[in-house]
Amino acid sequence: MDLPAFRRAGRELVAERVVNLSRGGLALATRSLMEPGTPVDLVLSGFDGSVEVPIEGKVVWARTHSDSAPYLAGVRLLHLDAAKEPAYEDLLVSALSRPSGRRAGARIEVNAEALWLTDGNPGPPRSVTLTNLGQGGALLHGPVSPRRGQKGELTFVSPADGAMQAVPCEVRWSRSDSSFDCAGLRFDTSEKTRAFVAGALRAFLCSPRRVPERKAKPGGVRVGDFELGPLIGQGGRCDVYKGKGLTGALAGQAVALKHLRPEVAAEPGGTDAFLTEADLGRLLGVPGIIRVLTMVSVGQEHWAAMELVDGASLGLLLAQYAQTLRRPNRDAVVSIVVELLATLHSVHHAITTSGRSLELVHCNVTPSNVLLSRDGDVKLTASCQERTRVRDLAPEEGGLPYVPPEMVMDGEALGPQVDVYQCAVLLYEALTGDVPFKGETPGELAEAIRRGAVPPSRLNPELPASLDAAILQALSLFPARRPPGAVAFARMLMQTGCVPDESTARDLRSRFYWMGELASRASRF
Repeated sequence: MDLPAFRRAGRELVAERVVNLSRGGLALATRSLMEPGTPVDLVLSGFDGSVEVPIEGKVVWARTHSDSAPYLAGVRLLHLDAAKEPAYEDLLVSALSRPSGRRAGARIEVNAEALWLTDGNPGPPRSVTLTNLGQGGALLHGPVSPRRGQKGELTFVSPADGAMQAVPCEVRWSRSDSSFDCAGLRFDTSEKTRAFVAGALRAFLCSPRRVPERKAKPGGVRVGDFELGPLIGQGGRCDVYKGKGLTGALAGQAVALKHLRPEVAAEPGGTDAFLTEADLGRLLGVPGIIRVLTMVSVGQEHWAAMELVDGASLGLLLAQYAQTLRRPNRDAVVSIVVELLATLHSVHHAITTSGRSLELVHCNVTPSNVLLSRDGDVKLTASCQERTRVRDLAPEEGGLPYVPPEMVMDGEALGPQVDVYQCAVLLYEALTGDVPFKGETPGELAEAIRRGAVPPSRLNPELPASLDAAILQALSLFPARRPPGAVAFARMLMQTGCVPDESTARDLRSRFYWMGELASRASRF
């Protein structure tokens, strides 16, 4: 999307552009770095310049973007003149109907009943669930036994005026399993169909959406084909619950249900990043990456059913150690990072079935995304990204110290050294109880990185000089001066004498978990 916009700066209007638009806000490509919390006064212009819509918003995140517009700011909509609401809704529908890449701006999530009737079917239409709707097609779930190329009619009600219409369409792809069928439909291109779908899109987009309070959902409720259990973890963007499969191949199986918070889904690109992560979790097949079993969409909410790890996040365990003022075992911590590096090596070299490199980096190796099982297994969440997409990511809550300098510097190449840097930050924090670099903003963080890190042995005298050297090299300001890949950094760590044989290391990691668990229990009394 490239929507003209003008930002009020004092008495002047500064020309900017909107690169993503939603009911809740927008992504603004700008020449000025705007800190989160900054109020923004904008005037949006239509694609053809025929309409102007003034809005008021607040910056919720900011990051670097491109040479022409160095910064990208996520703006949450706070106020819209009621008289301008129809014009804003027109902009939303126009943006939705313009092709803008995979998922982003292409479809909206709905949860509406519909009827599906195939050509030549003598019986009545079958009831299905319309889960996604776009200008050119739709996604439906239900017992429809679809076939590629099959033609039929999809009948649904537009919430705009209650009108019901049968829309001619063709099955472009279909998928079936033991519990339901899924089909992607392409609509015909007649003016009548386009007008009806545009009205339905407008109504779905512009209907009020209540953002629930951030609190745990009650246990025992049904989420798709799963029963929701207790809350077991919270991160900057998602909450994780324990769950159990109710039907199909996963019936009776314990799973982790990862829930994308509605306020994050409302941000530009929020849903797209979550779905991309889930796709990779299903397709990668890397043993150290937590497997994503299936996706669940319930209304406007998105869930991922994942492999359940019987353990805890490294972030939680380190917090429990800090409460008792005890340091975790040095060799256990270093062996955890060596295991992570082995997993990251597989991610960096992942290929498609045709042999093409996926060019992936994880770019989110933080304590909250590392899970340690009771038996000492190390798992990493599947939040991998294509290297070209890394700069479009906002750091998760509390994740700014883990952002490597090349992610906030234009022109710097992105590669496996991003993950090497983050592993070094994680290792430094786990061994010393503090992060190597601090800053409230990307600018302050970059300045701290330029000054260099204090050797970790100054904060933890038990660390050898060889470990100091390995960590400080991996924390280098310049990616070319770091170890060239995950394997190279792992070898450096193994040469420090802090990594025992695999059997001993696994036992130490298990003890690391149980000592943290005991610390947690002790803190409750």
